[in-house]
Amino acid sequence: MEKTEPPIATMEDYMNIYKMTVLQRVRELPDEDKRVLQELPNSPFSRILGKVLGPELSGVSAGAVVEPQPEAPREEIQPRRIGLGSR
Repeated sequence: MEKTEPPIATMEDYMNIYKMTVLQRVRELPDEDKRVLQELPNSPFSRILGKVLGPELSGVSAGAVVEPQPEAPREEIQPRRIGLGSR
């Protein structure tokens, strides 16, 4: 039998592992620290942190603190017929 080499981890793999690590750290924060993170986007520090962390980590902490709410089901909108031929 031939030995197969394990797949080589890519930079994307490492980034995904790092994001998961950051998310876990945020989830383990005390509630007061989570509230501070929730207020961060409204502070002058958010722009600076965005530059430092880069787009790869943008929104990571917000996603861990505020769980996304499922969208309410939308009613299907039926087009209204207008004119003499609409009967």
